[in-house]
Amino acid sequence: PTLFGTNYQTLSVAQKALNANGGGYKDANFTPNALTADAIAFLDGEIGQIKAELNKQSLLGSTLIIISAKHGQTPVDRSALRKIGDTVGSTLAAANLGANSNIGSSTDAVTGNFLGTGQFTEDDVAFIWLNDQSDAARASAIAALKANLGCPIVDPTSKIIVAGQTNSGICAGTDPGSGVIDLKADGRFGDPAKERTPDIMVQPNAGVIYSKSGKKDAEHGGAAPNDTNVALLVSFPTLSKQAIGTAVVTTQVAPTIVKALGIDPGLLNSVKSEGTAVLPGLF
Repeated sequence: PTLFGTNYQTLSVAQKALNANGGGYKDANFTPNALTADAIAFLDGEIGQIKAELNKQSLLGSTLIIISAKHGQTPVDRSALRKIGDTVGSTLAAANLGANSNIGSSTDAVTGNFLGTGQFTEDDVAFIWLNDQSDAARASAIAALKANLGCPIVDPTSKIIVAGQTNSGICAGTDPGSGVIDLKADGRFGDPAKERTPDIMVQPNAGVIYSKSGKKDAEHGGAAPNDTNVALLVSFPTLSKQAIGTAVVTTQVAPTIVKALGIDPGLLNSVKSEGTAVLPGLF
């Protein structure tokens, strides 16, 4: 095919696996543990097979190869890990904000969501869709969350929240970029009243995951540095080996592919609306 893409989940799963079982990394310098090292070796072999087939078909010399990731995992350094469970939902439920906020105290047997609140999605970030999307309800929920920014105590070995601290804080607001974000006022992700955009985003401090899982030591989905700083490699025979220090984002991959195919990237709606540039140093 003219354009071919594939996605591998192997490394993502290995990064999230329990550190004690060989998952994740040994330190903050990304020294891989056994499972992670095996996953990297597997991916290296897979890329090698793709290159071998391209070479067999006499296409390697004319093929642009881009390797990246849609996210990383938090935390890389397990010493920073804090598994505090659903303290966002329990904080809102305990706040007893009244009918105007639609915050309930009972939970759905299937999803575990607090009834009346709407939808929660929690990993190393919390997204909240409120049933009552009025300004008053959103403001009440945000105020309740901001009043409980403290961090629960976790067991030093398991890194899981110590029992009895369900409503003792959402562990946010200390690190740069962390805190409670009103997504209607923020505007970057659309209007919650018109789009799929959540009403509220809670970005916890780095290393915090809203889980008490005994099967994983990392998560993703948020804006922590380990989540958002990923590898981006580009290979083509005429390119010289170099590291480009210019700040780039993965959304630049799409217009780069379009330009490599000889098509004007300006035809993409995303480029028209956001002004997304092609990756530097390639053309």
